[in-house]
Amino acid sequence: MPISLSKHPTLAAKIVSHWRLREAAGTTRLDSKSSNNLTDNNTVGVVVGVQANAANFETTSSQYLSIADASQTGLDPLTGDFAYSFWVKPDNIASSRAIFGKGATSNNATEAPGVRGFLSLSSGIVRLNTSIADNGSTTRLTHATPTSQSPPIYTDNWSLIFMLFDRDGNYTPYINNVVSTTVLSIAAESGTIDVSAAFALGASPVNGGGQSVYGDGAIDEFTVYNALPTVAEMTDVYNGGNGIPWVDPVADEAWSALGESLLATTAAVIRGLKQSRDREARRVIVRVAGTQAFRLNYFEPPDFGTSYTIAKQVASSTVTVDGGTAGYTQSAELDVPLGHLYKIEVYNPNATAMNYVYDLREYTSG
Repeated sequence: MPISLSKHPTLAAKIVSHWRLREAAGTTRLDSKSSNNLTDNNTVGVVVGVQANAANFETTSSQYLSIADASQTGLDPLTGDFAYSFWVKPDNIASSRAIFGKGATSNNATEAPGVRGFLSLSSGIVRLNTSIADNGSTTRLTHATPTSQSPPIYTDNWSLIFMLFDRDGNYTPYINNVVSTTVLSIAAESGTIDVSAAFALGASPVNGGGQSVYGDGAIDEFTVYNALPTVAEMTDVYNGGNGIPWVDPVADEAWSALGESLLATTAAVIRGLKQSRDREARRVIVRVAGTQAFRLNYFEPPDFGTSYTIAKQVASSTVTVDGGTAGYTQSAELDVPLGHLYKIEVYNPNATAMNYVYDLREYTSG
């Protein structure tokens, strides 16, 4: 089982763009794979997602994220196979609600070309829809998952969607790692798809400008592929319903040393009150030169005031030998929850002089 999407041994090479969508409300959403950063329109919100935060769209406020056609790279399928994956948590599906789009908004020579994905409601069932047309078409091909789709898409619940487009074969959707009972032949639309519309999440941009419909609900971990993921790769991404992160804090990212030293006789606070500022859970590691006993305490204020409680503790009896850094013989680490105020303390349980240098490192996801 791969520990991250960016380091997946086969799927990573198929990724054009990946948006983790965990930035603050109203800000640009960064492309972790390339440079297709998405501009915020009308202050797209933030909610708790499958992997940390997710983008939250309100159709009544016309909220969406977009990049102009002239600024994007690789988001037009051209003539090759392509695919999308994302986690979606619908909110109000009273009518069509956009997930993503780049054209394919109407049946005429100008607006038909492109690709879009959206949700609709039929007989009380949320259905996944797509429209696709190449540049020579005046009519779009469309597909909706059946009302008998199992597993279904529920409002206020997260579902992992894969949408696979085999240009000389079929469009095939997967919901929560289960293939749809119906597919759509798209061989008739095997020509070039290269349109003038912006690419957007939470809206369906029209060729020539403007939007047709907007989204309502949350989207997390949106990925564009220039080749078809395999069943095994999709199973890895689904990960039993837990998903996998874009990066793994330990294996994929370098630690950033803060380079502080400590000479203490009892307890010593090494980082004061602060808020974890990255978009992942924060991991703090302390490495100690020497073999003296110590504890690493993590304090969390339940009322975000001045009263702290030790929420986690690592004692010296449980630390591991650090063979990777010369001069350091003991280490301990703790995960700090997302967005929590916290205080870290190195504590000497023997109340005797501790004459050592420690190295505090904090993982940040950038």
